[in-house]
This record gives sequence, structure tokens and C-alpha cells, in this order.
Amino acid sequence: MKAQLSGAITGGSGEMYTDERTNTLAISDLPDKVKKIKALIKAFDVETPQVFIEAEIVQVVLNKEYQRGVDWEKIFSQTSLKTSI
Repeated sequence: MKAQLSGAITGGSGEMYTDERTNTLAISDLPDKVKKIKALIKAFDVETPQVFIEAEIVQVVLNKEYQRGVDWEKIFSQTSLKTSI
């Protein structure tokens, strides 16, 4: 943005200060030039799309004490399944 606006500022009387850390501009110039510079800023200043990613790291320990679900071995040992074709 600084490169595009530096050519629009009046030499000698216009000044531009930038702070890249906060992404801000401070411009002083003649009133007509300030209107043109505002139009340039509005044309060039496009909001950058952002993505928010949230993650949670979970550690899972599998052992017999915490085993959940279906015990298929127990079900098949107690039930006789008959299949017909």
C-alpha cells in the first residue's frame, strides 16, 4: 500500500507515516489530495480472508480396564448362528 500511495502524496507538503506492526497509515496532505488518497485506500485495501482452526490433542490408552463396546467373542461363544443359503 505504501508504494502505491507514495506517488499520490504532494511533494513537499504531504507526509505519510506507516506502522507495519499495527498495519496503519497516517497521511497529511492538501484537502483535495486527501480525498483522492482516501479513494485509493478504499480501492486497494481488501480484507484478507482468515481461517480459524481449533484443535484438541487427546491421548487414548487402551487396556482391559477401560475397554468399552461389544465383546464379539463372548457373543459368538454363547450363541450358535445358523446360516441358510
